[in-house]
Amino acid sequence: MNIRKKLQEHINLNTPTEELSVIWHPEREVQVFVKRDDLIHPLISGNKLRKLEGIFENNPEPKSVVSFGGAYSNHLIALAMLCYYLKIPVTGVIRGEELSADNDVLKSCERLGMKLVFIPRSDYKEQCRTYSFKDGVLTIPEGGHCVDGTIGLKRLAEELDTDYAVISCGTGTSVAGLSKGFKGKTIGVSALKGGDFIQQEARAVGADRFDLWTEYHFGGFAKTNDTLIRATEFLFDKTGILFDPVYTAKAMYGLTAKIDYGYFEPGSTITFIHTGGLSGWWGMQENKVKKKADNLITGFLNNL
Repeated sequence: MNIRKKLQEHINLNTPTEELSVIWHPEREVQVFVKRDDLIHPLISGNKLRKLEGIFENNPEPKSVVSFGGAYSNHLIALAMLCYYLKIPVTGVIRGEELSADNDVLKSCERLGMKLVFIPRSDYKEQCRTYSFKDGVLTIPEGGHCVDGTIGLKRLAEELDTDYAVISCGTGTSVAGLSKGFKGKTIGVSALKGGDFIQQEARAVGADRFDLWTEYHFGGFAKTNDTLIRATEFLFDKTGILFDPVYTAKAMYGLTAKIDYGYFEPGSTITFIHTGGLSGWWGMQENKVKKKADNLITGFLNNL
């Protein structure tokens, strides 16, 4: 099932690559470009769409879809939006108690037609990596973590022509796919504390080669502090690009720090993959970037 064709009226995969204005020490003499995959769609953005395209492509058209995620999963809200367009019933299996349903992400999933099922964390851990197609039901692992989930990122990587490609990562699927198709050096930036496990997770879905930075998690998954928020506001002021606090802001902060520390040789060219996910601002502290992101997504949903 080719979801590029099915969704062609709703998504834009011809996203631009923009060179960033200098936001680090100019003597480092590097060029940084941002692949604006956040512009694919307000909700089915970045690596969410690119992971799902390979999964749907390598299975028959489903009668229904099931997938897994936490209470703030941008994978689930992207899947809910996709299934809304395709008119396919979809169920989200949520890690934890039903009290967690009282947030904007899961409310929006329900609004888009997703049925929510809450299961204990122990049961969730046993089930969340299930990938199958049986009796017309497509079951997708948490975060799209499977070999088919790397296909869209591999295709994207083949379009890039820089020395380095940098991407934020959680399950390891996106950085694995990028490493499969990119001719230069791939770098993943973990959004999770203790992210060394991503190396193993990425190898499980066929990663070829990549470096992993694990020091820019800001306390753990979905954790932020004033330093990260100020940096995100600074980036927005300088570039006009909205970064989310869960993944892309941390990765861009890490990239900027590494440039300033002299990690890259002068003359290096770098592509930063913007993986979208602006719904990651929901539930975060108020600031001007959050306000802009909230307005963008809420306005889109209100116009459906």
